[in-house]
Amino acid sequence: MHMDDAPKKKTVVLGIGIPGAGKTSYLKPLAEKLEYKYVSPDDADIFNAAKQANDFSIWDKTFKKIYSYLRQGYSVILDTQLAKLEWRRQSINLLRENGANFIQGIYFKTSLEVAKERNSRRTKPVPEIVINAAWQELQNNPPKTEEGLDDLKIIINNET
Repeated sequence: MHMDDAPKKKTVVLGIGIPGAGKTSYLKPLAEKLEYKYVSPDDADIFNAAKQANDFSIWDKTFKKIYSYLRQGYSVILDTQLAKLEWRRQSINLLRENGANFIQGIYFKTSLEVAKERNSRRTKPVPEIVINAAWQELQNNPPKTEEGLDDLKIIINNET
């Protein structure tokens, strides 16, 4: 089943990839096109990429926003890294428990060099240690449908 076949309500699309992979450039316009709610910890005025992995208040605020949208019957695009397998599994389980009918992952597979180049052009660059750690996590455990995703799309994005 692909996103086109998914229920039109309460679908969640998970953006998966390292910082600089092109997630936001792809996912924001997709959210507008599909009329989905767009959620990103970066947009929640709680941006701090170096702390993102360990600051659970970020995730609490992010997921509360998603749950609210799901309760209202909306579909959502979540733009974040989800580089660690345990985070993806946990997120998928929480989304299902809170009403998501269909969960699609979009994995932005990007070379480390390209991601770092893109990151260097950001207003608020992500620390390289965060990019390196996320890249290593995804090399060790790339996303798979067996994690609980209903569908997985892979986008190879290596153009600078």
